[in-house]
Amino acid sequence: MKIPFMAALLPALLTGAALAESGSVIRNTELRQKPFSDAAVVATVSSGTQVEILSRQGAWMNVSSNGQAGWVKMLSVRVGNGSSADAGSVIGQGVKVATTGSSGKTVTTGVKGLSEEELSHSQPDYGELERMKGFSTTPADAGKQANLARLTAVQVPEIAVSGSSGSSGNGSQNPSSNPQMRR
Repeated sequence: MKIPFMAALLPALLTGAALAESGSVIRNTELRQKPFSDAAVVATVSSGTQVEILSRQGAWMNVSSNGQAGWVKMLSVRVGNGSSADAGSVIGQGVKVATTGSSGKTVTTGVKGLSEEELSHSQPDYGELERMKGFSTTPADAGKQANLARLTAVQVPEIAVSGSSGSSGNGSQNPSSNPQMRR
């Protein structure tokens, strides 16, 4: 008796498997060429636009909409079409739950970091460190830029930490004795 039931469901399952995942953009967002915040912007996608989700990478989704493809931040897309599901997807979900005990849906709001193996095999990049040092500035130049932006110094009271002897214990000096930190 189970064989005819599964045979009747097979076309619906195959139809559902062939369809790509869809979603809708929940806020105006930029469609980028690559999954990076500083990647070139291909287009702007308006809130409510339906997209086809092609793949995922970290906190990014590769999507296609209106003939354009690119990357958007994962939190800018609501997965699914937002309306009631069609019969094929409902049957497919029911079969997944019945056979595996899971709907197959996973929701996440975080981004996977480095694995323990990746961390244990990591190597310092001294060239990149030197490049980063090139972005530093002097206190005088920082002050000039603050003046140009019409920023003003604000005295912020030091936060008292219970059990503190005025030093952080790591060899650094007390911020209140550092003239740079008092500004």
